[in-house]
Formats: sequence, structure tokens, C-alpha cells
Amino acid sequence: MNFESVNFTNIDDEDFSCEYDNEIITVKAGETKAYPEYITVHLCKHLADKILTKQRVQNYKDPILVEPLIQKMKGEVVLRAEPEQIESEKIETEPEIKEPEFEELKEKTEQSELTEGEQEALEKYRAKVENLRKAREAKE
Repeated sequence: MNFESVNFTNIDDEDFSCEYDNEIITVKAGETKAYPEYITVHLCKHLADKILTKQRVQNYKDPILVEPLIQKMKGEVVLRAEPEQIESEKIETEPEIKEPEFEELKEKTEQSELTEGEQEALEKYRAKVENLRKAREAKE
């Protein structure tokens, strides 16, 4: 069995956010990103619902209306991997910030020199720390 990454394009004129496995996925208007095929299919269905609902279509789940939209959103396969490759090569979707890197980012933050990616990583790190703090407080 192959695991495939497939392009997903947000064909809407607004940014699109959708939850999958307790994670929020956001794709900007017009942006294309690669995801595992099952996530791409999930995103396509929810974006089609959003677009048709916004257009006030009553039968927004009708496959005759949904399929043409999905065809525009779902792109080509961009990566194929056998399961053994995925198990043997740990693929990280986002880099973990270790303490030294956090300190470096903290210094950059004070000087307003963060790139957009660094800012996103720092915000995710801060959210994780906050969630851990809340979990510890709840246990106490």
C-alpha cells in the first residue's frame, strides 16, 4: 500500500481553516499545499461545503454540485512512499523548538527580527507550553 501526498488548493476567495485530528489546518485563499491524500479529501469536502453554503445552495451536499469543486481543489500526487520508508524515516511536519533555539528566537523577538515561519513556530511553542501549564494545574 502506498501513502501519497496530494496537492490541495484553496479555490475560495477567503482563507480556509479546518480541523483534522484535533489540529487546525489553515490554507490561504489561492494557496496550494500538499497533504496526505486522506487529509486532502477531508479538506476538499469541507471547503466545498463552505463554498456552497456561502452561495446559499440548499443541497450543498449534492455530489453533482460538490464533485466539480473537488476536482478544482484536489491536485496531483506529489509524493509516493512505501510504508517502510515512512516508518524508517521519521518525517516531521513541523520542527520542534528546543530550549536553545527558543532562547535565540526570544532574543530575535525583542528585536522584531523573526521571519513569518519563526513567528509561527514560536507561537506554536508558546501554545504548547501554555497547554502543559494548564494540564499541570488541572492535575493539582
